[in-house]
Amino acid sequence: MENHKMLPRILVVDDQPSNLQVVGETLKNSGKYRVNFAKSGEDALKQVESLSTDLILMDVMMPGLNGYEVCRKLKQDPRYRAIPVIFLTAMQDSDSMVDGFEAGGVDYVTKPFQPAVLLARVEAQLRLYLYHQQEEKMRRYERDSAYHNGLVEISSEVLHNFGNLLASIKYRGELVIGLNREMAQLEEVFQRSIELLKQGEQGKVVEILQISKTLISEEFSEQRRSDGEQLLDSIRLMESLLRSQRSNLKKGMRSSQFTVHSFLADLEPLVDNLRPLCSFHYHTEVEGELPELNFPRGPLSSVILMILKNSIEAIMEMQKSTPEKVGDIILRVLTKEQGEASRYCLLEVVDNGVGIDPEQLNQVIRSQFTTKVEHLGMGLHNAANLISAMQGTFQVLSSGQGQGCTVQILLPLNMG
Repeated sequence: MENHKMLPRILVVDDQPSNLQVVGETLKNSGKYRVNFAKSGEDALKQVESLSTDLILMDVMMPGLNGYEVCRKLKQDPRYRAIPVIFLTAMQDSDSMVDGFEAGGVDYVTKPFQPAVLLARVEAQLRLYLYHQQEEKMRRYERDSAYHNGLVEISSEVLHNFGNLLASIKYRGELVIGLNREMAQLEEVFQRSIELLKQGEQGKVVEILQISKTLISEEFSEQRRSDGEQLLDSIRLMESLLRSQRSNLKKGMRSSQFTVHSFLADLEPLVDNLRPLCSFHYHTEVEGELPELNFPRGPLSSVILMILKNSIEAIMEMQKSTPEKVGDIILRVLTKEQGEASRYCLLEVVDNGVGIDPEQLNQVIRSQFTTKVEHLGMGLHNAANLISAMQGTFQVLSSGQGQGCTVQILLPLNMG
């Protein structure tokens, strides 16, 4: 019984009970299939909605919805368009066959049929269908795994950054505590000065005040006075990381429709926040007519912003040796054709920063790999994971040190 539930399910659609009986017995006697029957096109559509169907044997001439019309309706529905439909008909002219294929049928069996021929056609189409189903299942698993890994590693990066920030806050806090302790000691010095003045020891008071002045000017320097501001900056950064993490977990990978120009406009203020880091020009290029995009907008924005941050850090590194050189970053968006029917959105971030050694190009998207001494953000590895979860590809290109870098993201335009 359990094995029977694992067999492929075939739906036979015909308005003639005698035809249903003949086809049904042929399929059942093979012992390879579960068989269900529908006596009309309308009944077939209802059963497809309620049953997991792997193949449909469809009569063409039926009252109400004919076989071609039923097939067209199935092919218009993303849930059922992959189900193979084999037409059963007494018509043998080429025009009828062409009509069947144009409606979305995958094969044609003429009546009266030979049982062996029918079983061979069914077996061939089922093998192909089940192979594609398994392939798609594996792709979904890989995308889900990539997304899961991306989120896990983003969480790991966030925790790592929290650790660094907490260490910084602890250090700043200890300095503030030390400052308070020194201020308390200074208060004792002033109290002692008051007592000495009452005793007429003005000379000693002058000496104490001079020492105090030196302490204030040297020990309580600008660096010490800025500790509070640096402490607040660390706290603000922690809050920003928390908001980003909550946003990623909340939005997940749900896609939404948006225009390229609105997406680029959203990035502008985020890029402006990075301008104090170094001197750079930033501009965007949109090539060709792009349709509305349908991607997970939040994660995609995070990935692009991370790449832009990397470009800025590469420019900062370059400017250490050539401070007069102004950085240049281009974010380019265009469509790309691959094959006859596949269209992709290509997002390219190009910079004139310090570049990457060719021997490191194959490592830059590996987990935990970085060319920087200090590392903050989601990392290229996590970004590549998220792009993979969006069914896209992620590539880093550079001709070497001093040659800048290009990051390319290729996403299918038909992603749902």
